Amino acid sequence: MGATGGGQRHALVVEHQLRPLFGFYSALTVPSAVYGSDSDFADGKLVDSLVLARAGQAVDQFVALLSPRQPKSQPVRAASA
Repeated sequence: MGATGGGQRHALVVEHQLRPLFGFYSALTVPSAVYGSDSDFADGKLVDSLVLARAGQAVDQFVALLSPRQPKSQPVRAASA
């Protein structure tokens, strides 16, 4: 989840307002949330290195969520008598 706002005072809106809302609708979200304020952008591009790193972490989590998972072990089969 991500959000932008006019200042850092709104940074917790993602965790305290949006995450519960998405949970109510049974949406699957990644653990990392990203918030950027006006000062984190220049000419419409994200430039703050910490916010960029957090966004990269969230993207990695999203990709892992979409990747097919391989079973760690083979299913147990009943022995034939």
